Amino acid sequence: MIQLRKVTKSYGARTLFGEVDWHIKPGERIGLVGENGAGKTTLLKIVAGADEASSGEISRKKGITVGHLFQEMEDFGDAHLLTETLGGRQDIQKLELAMEELTERMQHASSNDEAHQMAHELHDLQEKYEVAGGYSVEAEAKAILRGMGFKENDFVSPISAFSGGWRTRAQLARLLLTSPDLLLLDEPTNHLDLESTVWLENFLKNYKGAMILISHDRYFIGRLTELTAELEHGALTVWPYSHDKFVIEKASRRELLEKQATAQQKEIEKQEKFIERFRAKNTKASVVQSRVKALEKIERIELTPETKGIGFRFMEAGRTGQNLLELVDVEQGYGDNTVYKHLNFTLRRGERVALAGPNGAGKSTLLKILAGRIEIRAGRTVMGQNVSMRHYAQHQLEALDAEKSALDEVTDNVPLDSIPRVRHILGAFLFRGDDVFKKIKSLSGGEKARVALAKLALTPTNLLLLDEPTNHLDVKSREALETALRTYTGCIVIISHDRAFIDAVANKIIHVERGKLTEYLGNYSYYEEKRAEAQKAQLQLARNAANEAKRAQSGQKENRREAAKARIEMNEKIGPVKKTIERVEKEIASCEASIAELEAKLADPAIYSDPEKARVSAQELARAKTKNIELLAEWESLAEKMETIKAGFAV
Repeated sequence: MIQLRKVTKSYGARTLFGEVDWHIKPGERIGLVGENGAGKTTLLKIVAGADEASSGEISRKKGITVGHLFQEMEDFGDAHLLTETLGGRQDIQKLELAMEELTERMQHASSNDEAHQMAHELHDLQEKYEVAGGYSVEAEAKAILRGMGFKENDFVSPISAFSGGWRTRAQLARLLLTSPDLLLLDEPTNHLDLESTVWLENFLKNYKGAMILISHDRYFIGRLTELTAELEHGALTVWPYSHDKFVIEKASRRELLEKQATAQQKEIEKQEKFIERFRAKNTKASVVQSRVKALEKIERIELTPETKGIGFRFMEAGRTGQNLLELVDVEQGYGDNTVYKHLNFTLRRGERVALAGPNGAGKSTLLKILAGRIEIRAGRTVMGQNVSMRHYAQHQLEALDAEKSALDEVTDNVPLDSIPRVRHILGAFLFRGDDVFKKIKSLSGGEKARVALAKLALTPTNLLLLDEPTNHLDVKSREALETALRTYTGCIVIISHDRAFIDAVANKIIHVERGKLTEYLGNYSYYEEKRAEAQKAQLQLARNAANEAKRAQSGQKENRREAAKARIEMNEKIGPVKKTIERVEKEIASCEASIAELEAKLADPAIYSDPEKARVSAQELARAKTKNIELLAEWESLAEKMETIKAGFAV
């Protein structure tokens, strides 16, 4: 699909990576990994065609589509969210425009033949539109936007009205809708909450195209990749493993290589000692020369420098009581929206709580209530004895002094005995060398976040409230933070979309939804397992109810079929009787008309002037009445027969 041959990227005298060979095949799911600054984003841009290589060759299969999400923010102008998202499907929009133009032209056709030809062309366009998914594209776009955390009323809002993180979500939503042959994603979960991250993961699991993913979220990249491309020391190595297996395999190979290098070095030193000892002896000259040549032929095992993880610890305050913080009948909300009502919650010593739940459920609100950052409407908060609490959230970045250096900002208000640790902790958060002298105002949002986190690590505490602490940290810094929090003996409450981080740190998960808190005593894997079991049980209940309804509906249908069949059989038996009744009723009517006519004649005195005529009329009247009595008796018999037939088919 795309092939890189001897691709090199340099900036002046510095070579970022050199002579990279990489064949990206259809359907491959690749995790691109490497240290910060190794060149991952640059390599991804070269693959996307958004940057040029310094040298080398890049070939792309004709007609393939490549979509990319990089960290730089696009300018959306005044475009509305849904409109801009749909703009990702330009193929569908072109078909829509072509159909509109053709429909307009058909109204001005000069002949029937021309109109017929246009109608045929319009039919072909409509078929292409249907195959491309034109009739369902808006519903698909809305589903993706909801998955990204947007609400229905956001769809008509201009993208410029959203914050940077939400604009990144909009950019990602448009990219997912385009469904390119190759999807390039650079840290796609950086601005997503946990629920949106899980949604994106499930979406990408079913993605049919190829994908290259850069992510510091180990849980995310571990579940989505089948191959791992490692950019290290300017060279690219493609491992035939998922990210999780790659980490294990690389460590195993490194360990084996170190053992081989150690054994080889011992053998080399042994031979060098022999050569040095017997070099001056003529009797050993041939043996020494032989060993010198053997040493020259040895292919030395060279170990590439390994970046060591940096460790640090959080400073801790004294021991607390059993209960650190308690919420009693708390009510809180925004405007007419009540988030919590009669909320009761107790945070106990030793608990390491992670808050989970859907976007907008109130996780950050709960953390702010615990931190005392917002005034509650009702209820009360009870702080335990000797609690020293610190709250880490994005708003703290605004409190940093823009004119200070990172080093001065972190050193400010730090106890004297902690100052020697400042450079060490700044290094853990990627401030190395002269980086510590950068002014706060020149730092990116991510760098400011790391400064705030480093300050937190140097402040004595026994209760940490952390809102997305891993944002903008690379893997090694996240691991360093994990280790520091695991060794921290105080209490922790965290919100994070990094499930590997939660798994490593938390011992309790609290699911927040609809103002209710549900506790799970375990890490994220346990929580996920229990939630899956509950959802499976709910799904089974729903299926059982659906099957019961289906059976009832099926029974009703069967009853209706039986009733219809009975009606048909009944009508078949009733039909002849009904026809006979209709005939008898006509005869009765005719007979009664004759009786009325004859009675009228006999009531006229003039008829008796002709005795014979009067006699004949009287006889006819008598016969008519006799026949009428017979017909009425027959009708009653037939009517009784019909009722008997109907009764036999009664349900």
